[in-house]
Amino acid sequence: MRLALVSRTFLVLLVAWVVPRDAHAQRPIEAGMARDAKTKAPLQCLHVVLVDSSDRAVAHTVTDDAGQFSLEAPGAGAFRLRFEIFGWEPLAGPLDTLATGDFKQRAYPLAFQNILEPDTATMRGYPLTEQRKEAHKRLYAYLRGREDTTAWRSRQIVPGSTAVHYPPTLHQRVYTGRAIAQFVVDSSGKIRADSWQTVHATHDDFAKALHEGLPNARWKPALLQGRPVCELVRQHVQFHAEPTWRHIILSG
Repeated sequence: MRLALVSRTFLVLLVAWVVPRDAHAQRPIEAGMARDAKTKAPLQCLHVVLVDSSDRAVAHTVTDDAGQFSLEAPGAGAFRLRFEIFGWEPLAGPLDTLATGDFKQRAYPLAFQNILEPDTATMRGYPLTEQRKEAHKRLYAYLRGREDTTAWRSRQIVPGSTAVHYPPTLHQRVYTGRAIAQFVVDSSGKIRADSWQTVHATHDDFAKALHEGLPNARWKPALLQGRPVCELVRQHVQFHAEPTWRHIILSG
């Protein structure tokens, strides 16, 4: 299965502002602020990667509560920033040629596209739910296998701890839908209650099912160079209904 690692349709809004630097610092730095392209809200705890011209990761970090970040390049050369949410298409900034001592800073409006959602183009050609589930598992394993765990490992839900259920209010209806929630899993593996946001839901009861069930799940936090850190999560859940049974697919 071949995946596009970086979206090339990413729009970068150039914004210049002055930040003092240590006069003795010689390595070039890429910095900036990540915001949601639609809501303009800062994206906190977002995984940011600095990559060279061959798309090799040379530095990792997560944004702070204001969506700000700073990454130091190993030396002069051509570099770009990549923004990642596990299960969503990575987005990349422009390629910058940096000289010794350079400091470049921008605002980045980001609009991520889901690649783990079972009903996207990735899953077409699998008419049966069980086949789509298997295709989803293979894609999930592929995305996990891409991570260099010595530098970065995305958060993982503890198997068996998921408490999301098909809404009982819809039991009498054959109703299939989905919901997407955005939240931060902190360095202890807990969801920050104040970070919860419903991104999309085809029915209010699906959004309610996520809000009631996901905060009770247990998570292995993200690791940055072996150290637990917070991570921004966009969790997609697909709710399937058949005449005799109901089930869900939890992505990511």
